[in-house]
Amino acid sequence: MKMTPGTRSRFDDHRNYDCLIPLVIPHWEAFYGTVAEFVPPGAEKVLELGSGTGVLSSFIRKVRPSVHLTCIERNPEAIAIAREKPDLAGTVWIEADIRKAWPERPYDAIVSTQCLFQLSPDDREEIARRAHGVLTEGGCFLNGDLFHPGTARELDLSIDAWCRFMQNSGLTEQESRAMIGPLERMIQGYTIEAWSALLTSVGFARVAIPYRSGLYAVAAGFRDPAVESQ
Repeated sequence: MKMTPGTRSRFDDHRNYDCLIPLVIPHWEAFYGTVAEFVPPGAEKVLELGSGTGVLSSFIRKVRPSVHLTCIERNPEAIAIAREKPDLAGTVWIEADIRKAWPERPYDAIVSTQCLFQLSPDDREEIARRAHGVLTEGGCFLNGDLFHPGTARELDLSIDAWCRFMQNSGLTEQESRAMIGPLERMIQGYTIEAWSALLTSVGFARVAIPYRSGLYAVAAGFRDPAVESQ
């Protein structure tokens, strides 16, 4: 996962990021794979927000090898690592903040993983509105993220289970707790139900939740012309 602000560990170096993922994300292949599989089979242009070192990008390339993939990432070190991956040749990399202007073109899918939870509620809403505005009819907005489970008790249980997973994977207790950092504050009010309602409010005709495990979930918002034209 993208480390929460303030995290300090042996994994701070972006070159270690890809090795970190299986150690900290339970069922990580199912998580990223779900996002990739929900990119429409006929998609030609895909925009990824907060692409990091290109982990999701590689999953998309495996299942949708012909798409034109544009990735926005503000960290130049992460982009440099992603550029070195042979399977991502031809990808367009843009060093920028995803809250700034996006390239002007319609997209068949907009995707993001472990990114939006770090934004403010207002910024998340603006991202959702903008995504709806630049998607083609029938396009989808896929957000794989960390979500609040709804109650403090559920959150405590989820975090404890997550820390145990990371420690069983080889992280120290200090590293696992640092990985979580100020997560509780960052995802307060950001439930999968609230996000789904937001997608509907900004105009998405249908919302599906194809993946959910612990704090991780994937939400898909669809611009469905058959529904929106009624």
